[in-house]
Amino acid sequence: MLKNRHISERVAVLFMVIGVLIILLSLGISFANSEQYFNVELSLGEFGEFIGGFVGSLWSLAGILLFYSALVYQREELAEQKGILVTQTDAMIFQSKELERQNDTLQKQKQEETFFHLLRFHIDLVETLTFESNDIDMQSGKMQKQQVRGRNTFGEFYNVFKRFYSKYLEHLSDAGVDEDSLKGVIETSYTSFFTEFRYELGHYFRNIINLLLFIDRANEEDKHFFLSILFSQISVYEMSLIFFHGLTSENRDLKVFIEKYALMQDLYQDDLIKLNINLYNDSAYKNENYDFTYDID
Repeated sequence: MLKNRHISERVAVLFMVIGVLIILLSLGISFANSEQYFNVELSLGEFGEFIGGFVGSLWSLAGILLFYSALVYQREELAEQKGILVTQTDAMIFQSKELERQNDTLQKQKQEETFFHLLRFHIDLVETLTFESNDIDMQSGKMQKQQVRGRNTFGEFYNVFKRFYSKYLEHLSDAGVDEDSLKGVIETSYTSFFTEFRYELGHYFRNIINLLLFIDRANEEDKHFFLSILFSQISVYEMSLIFFHGLTSENRDLKVFIEKYALMQDLYQDDLIKLNINLYNDSAYKNENYDFTYDID
């Protein structure tokens, strides 16, 4: 296209130059009236007709060629501008995707930082837990205060709850224990237990709920990642307390999460838990979408 435009321009210029040369030559012949070399006599009228006919046609053709060249040039300009626009558009799309990718990365990093902050707080809460008990010294036979710290306190808390539970269970009729009566025993016994140890365990369970609320808002990939890490931080006795904590009327949100994410899938089932195992839906113990159990060879 560019080659054709250059050829058209050169031909047009050539026609214009030829026209000018013809005019100059004709003028020279007319005014010099030289019969030595030319036997032509031109009147002004004939000269005008000649210029208007031949030279005018020649220049008209030159004009057409220049007009064609201008059209070609304009088309080349438009094509070039279109190419620039396409390049700029592609660059903008690439930048947009890059910014979106960077934003996704930053959001993921921010989300992970928030989760690990909550998890760190959970671990710190566990480490600060204390439990004091009065035990009989086997040698002296006297009562001694024993203090348990950290994760080991959950075994002590769970034993205390079992004593509360057994006391209220004794009040049931000997005729039999149905599901409603079991719910009543848990409601009464756990409420009494938690009232006594609210100061020690209140922050712990609130943070568990906050962790689950945060995980529930994450995408599926992150949910699996966060839940697997959370599972690795919860001990056997912690899970047992969470089991009964979720069965009280004040903690229905926890029960929803337990059944949604099969949080009890790795629960150690002692006699007390086996007695109340049916108070949760089956999804609390098994969910193909959320399987975090590990086979031990």
